[in-house]
This record gives sequence, structure tokens and C-alpha cells, in this order.
Amino acid sequence: MVPLISLFANLFLCFFILNINPKNRLNQLLSLFTLSLAIWSIGHYYMFNASSTADALLWKNIPTMGSIFTVIFLFHFTLFFTNNKYASKIIYLLPLYIFGCFLVFIEFTTPFLTESMKITYWGMGKNTAALYPVLSLSVFLLTGFSLIFLTKFFMKSSSTKIKKQTKLFIIGIIFPFIGGFITQVIAPMVGFKIVPVAALLTTITAFFIVFSVFRYSFVRPMSFSIQKKIVTIFFVFLFVMIFLTLSTVRSAIRSVTSEEVFNKLSVTAYSRADHVETLIKQDIQRLSLVSSRLQLRISLKSFINNSNETDKNFIIDNLNSANQSIDDFQDIFIMNLSGEAIVSTNPIYLNRNYSNKEFYIKGKAENSFFLILEDDTPMVYLSGPLILNEELLGVIVVISNPDTIFNILSDTKGLGETGESYLVNESGFVLSPLRFYNYSYNVENIILRKQIDTENYRNSMLHAIYSDEELKDKCEEIKILRDYRGENVLGTHVFISDMNWALLVEIDEEEAFSSVNNMQNIITVILTIIGLIILFAAFFYAKTFSEPIKKLDNYAKQITKGDLNIRADVKTSDEIGSLADSLNIMVENLKKYTIELEEKVDERTNVLQEKIKELEAFKKLTVGRELRMVELKKQIQEQQKNKNGDKDTK
Repeated sequence: MVPLISLFANLFLCFFILNINPKNRLNQLLSLFTLSLAIWSIGHYYMFNASSTADALLWKNIPTMGSIFTVIFLFHFTLFFTNNKYASKIIYLLPLYIFGCFLVFIEFTTPFLTESMKITYWGMGKNTAALYPVLSLSVFLLTGFSLIFLTKFFMKSSSTKIKKQTKLFIIGIIFPFIGGFITQVIAPMVGFKIVPVAALLTTITAFFIVFSVFRYSFVRPMSFSIQKKIVTIFFVFLFVMIFLTLSTVRSAIRSVTSEEVFNKLSVTAYSRADHVETLIKQDIQRLSLVSSRLQLRISLKSFINNSNETDKNFIIDNLNSANQSIDDFQDIFIMNLSGEAIVSTNPIYLNRNYSNKEFYIKGKAENSFFLILEDDTPMVYLSGPLILNEELLGVIVVISNPDTIFNILSDTKGLGETGESYLVNESGFVLSPLRFYNYSYNVENIILRKQIDTENYRNSMLHAIYSDEELKDKCEEIKILRDYRGENVLGTHVFISDMNWALLVEIDEEEAFSSVNNMQNIITVILTIIGLIILFAAFFYAKTFSEPIKKLDNYAKQITKGDLNIRADVKTSDEIGSLADSLNIMVENLKKYTIELEEKVDERTNVLQEKIKELEAFKKLTVGRELRMVELKKQIQEQQKNKNGDKDTK
């Protein structure tokens, strides 16, 4: 689920950043960076959940492409952010992108980067090839140069805000740089199994950058309109719903599948355990048929007492007859009370002393079944007492071929490509062939030579100590655990108490849940398609919702400019349409009021103009009189001066 979380998180960041300001170059580069991370994540998701190596091979190229362009876009983004002189020079950046495309071409068309797939405990992985160090070096250099440029920019910058932002960038890049280098470069080269976390860590880098961008107002939105807000809310809602749906569905399907697989394994385990026990009992019964022959025991007692050839030959003929009558029997020999083989159908066993062997010691008391190595070859030894008139004469041993038991356990019917069942004795030694080795290798190196100590084996051995009721609280009969290869498997066990053996049945977790992964992949694709359809629908819905508001906004702006002749052309039956009608009515009333006001102003203006004319006429009249009076006063003054002058003359 981790790659899936990274996928949706990066898709959200890509959409969100680009939606804020699609014309800003930093927004464009940052959105491309998060998109490449999304590609990286979806490639990892489908590769990890592939049901077979062939399917994984189809997906292995995608995460490589994502990782290549992730570091290129990060480097390009860093150049622009630090105002580097190379940021705007295509002549320097173009070769970088051409080199990235070349590596992608190599990955898709040749086996020189990743030649094949391997299966590890976390899922499918890639086997590195000859050019993988080139890819690793390019990723290392681009990320390293990004850190160097950011560090220099941090040292030179005088702005506290820019310093804080750059510091977050550096921290965000260092985490995936170290984690990715360890898991994606060092681990594959040395063949060490480790969960790849580079995509997840780089997603954390994306969040660091986005947080820094908005925390310190580096990339400001052109406008965050209602349409963008609605689409963003829908995107977040879809992300949460898809994630919750996938988690719930995966859990439910996995639970059902687990129960089905566990039931199948349990049926297989008990069926094969019963079959093995039946064969063991059948062989012991056959041994009893041979050891119960009266004449054989009489001749044996006579031979022990007299050592005559007649009794010896009779015993050998009797043993050969028994040997030939049962196909599985190969050789039969009889030991005396000292443990020495005194009579045998095969001379190689004669005169050997087996007094310290378990089959001899237990064989004196009861019929017993043993799987042992005879001359480095696994063989079944059946031993039992030979008693005549309550006198123990010796021990008879029947050597049988174990292939019948091996064939039962090696049958892979109903166990898919990776399921197997095998026996382990109380000391932890494997008693039957393992599926992941050929038969010859099993016989030479596995059976009674390979010792295991897995959880499934230990849980089975607890049945020798505790009752079934007590074990209910101590261990689960069927669970997910590690097998002898170190792989995650679904396993169960049956304890064969008569032999102190554990019969283990296991199947790789990956195969057991392949149907879950396939179903989850199908559901993911379906939900993604539905999500995109809903997102597009939300976009167009938001557009139909925001367009009338934009029209009303423009309408209001025109009104503020004094244009009362326009009308809000919004024909909707909702509140926006009602608002448009109300605005139209308001403008119409405002226009009428304005016209009436203008008419009243004109009327009053006319009245005032008449008054002004009257005042001007009155003014002219009064001014004319005043002027005449002034003139008369002047004339009077002149006449008085003239009279005074005449008087002086006289």
C-alpha cells in the first residue's frame, strides 16, 4: 500500500501546484517533479503486486523511467529556484533531458540496465545489469549538485525567509538521497534484500518543498477561484475515498482469500498426514506378517542353537519369498541379540553389528518405522522383535524404498506454483524432498542432511509437549511466516505423534494472494477511471457554477463604472439566477431613479435659469440707474465747480 499512497499523494501535489499558477515556471517544474514521482510509485505498485515474474517484467521499466526524470526535474527546479545562470540556457539543459530519454530507451529496449526480475520477501525486484551503475551515478550526481547549489544559495542569501525555505529543501532532499542510495544502489549491487523506500522518501521531499513554498509564500497563486477550490476539494475527497475504499476492499478480499487458502492448506496437510500414517501402519503390518511366520521363527531358533546351513537356507528362502511378495521391500536381514546381522537376503548386511542403532534397540521391543541414511541414501527401515514361546530370538529388519512416501509429499496438485508439503523429524532434519530442488539434489544434500528451525516447524513440535487445547493460546495452526528459504509463506502443520514428525504445508504469500493483488489492481484501475470521470465532471460543474458568478462580477464592475444599460445575462433556476434577477431589477430601478432625478434636475435647472435671467435683468436695471445717478452727481459737481469759479472771477 505504500507505493499506492505515494501515487495518490504525488498526483494530488501535481494537480494542486499546477492548478494554483500554471504559468509560473517553478510551478510547472514542481508539478513535473511530482508527476514523475507518481509514475515511479505506480510502477513500483504494480511491479510489487505482480502475480508472476512475467507480469513484473512488464512493469519494471516504469519505476526506472520515473526515477530518471524525478532527479532531472528536481535538478532543473533547483536551478530556477537558486537563480542559477544555467537555468534558462537550453544548450545546457537539453543534453540532460536527452540523456534521460536515452536511459529510458535503454531500459525499455535492452537488458543493459535491469536484465531480469528477482523475487524477494517484499515483492518483485530488479536484477541490476551492466549499465545500472551509470544510472546510479547520474542520480547521485544530479541530486548531489542540487544539494550543492541549494547550500551555496543558502549561504549567500540575506533573506531570512529564503534561508528557511532553502533549509527545508535541503532537508527534504537529503532523506531520499541517503535512503534511496542505500536501497536502490548499494543493496542491489551487493545482493542484499531490503525494502525499497526511495519513492516514499522522495514523496516526503515533495511535501517538504510544497510546504516550504506555501509556508514562506514563495509561489503565489494567480488567483484561487471558486472553480479551482471546488475541483481541489473534489480531488482531495476522491483521494481519501479511493484510498479508504482500496484499503477496505483489500482487507476484506485478503481476509476471505486467507480463509480459503488456509482451509485448502489445512485439508491438504491433514489428508497427506493421514496418508503417510496409513503407509507407515501398512508397512508395519507387512513387517508383522513376515515376523509372525511360525516356521521362520522355529528355524531361526534352531539356527541360533546349531548354526546349520539347512536352517539358514530355509530362513533365507523364507525371507526372499516375503521380499518378492511385496514390491516395496528391497532387503531383509535378521540380527541376533548382540545386534549382529546373521541372516540376510543381501550379503552386504551380514556380520555387521547394529547394536548401537536405534532401529535395533527399539526393534527388540516393538515393530517400528525409521527413515535413515544407508550409504548416503535415504531408506525406510522397519524393525521388530522375533519371539517364539515368549523368548526373544532376535530382531528382523525390512529395508524399504521411501519413494511411496516421497511421491505423496511431492505431489503439487492444488498447491500452485510455489506450494509444497514436506516432513521434518524431531531434530529438525528434512525427511522428504523439497520442491525448490531437483530430486537428485534432494537425495544428496537435503534429506536427513538439511536442518531447519522455522516457526512453522517449532509450532508443530509443541504438540509433543502440550495438548491441543493448551496450544490454542500458544500458537496459530495456520499463519503467515518465514519458510526455510527466508520467504514469506502461508503455512500450516500436522504433528504425526507416532513418529514425532512434523508435516508442513506451505505456499508463498505472493502466490496465495495473487488473486487479491489482481483484484486490487483491477479495482484500482476502475476507481481511478471513475475518479477521473468524477474529477472532469467536477471541473465542468465548477465551471458552470463559477461562470455565472464571473458574469455577475463583470456586471457589477460595469455598474460601478456607471453603465446602467447592461443586463446580467444569467439564466439559471438557482440562487445565482435569483441574484442576477435581483441585480437586474435593482439596476432597472436605479436607472429609473436616475432618469427621474435627471428630469427633476433639468426642471429645477430651468427654473433657476429663469430666476437668473430675471436677476440679470434686474441687475442690469439697477446698475443702469446707479450709473445714471453717478453721472448726474458728476454733472452736479461740475456745475457747482463752475458756479464757484464764476463767483471768484467776479
